[in-house]
Amino acid sequence: MLVKKIPGLSDEQNDAVAQAYVEQARATFYEDVAIWDSKVRIDNPLLCEGDGPVYQMRD
Repeated sequence: MLVKKIPGLSDEQNDAVAQAYVEQARATFYEDVAIWDSKVRIDNPLLCEGDGPVYQMRD
């Protein structure tokens, strides 16, 4: 992950900001993994017109 240095902060403060971004990205990724682990295939999913291109493709 790339994080721009914030002008006016010390190197230590910028490192702390970058580390916070990395930790948040890691936590978000693991939340996604939990969702992926519980997904199941639905052969005929309910679609709504508001689903946009996905609806049009499956229609």
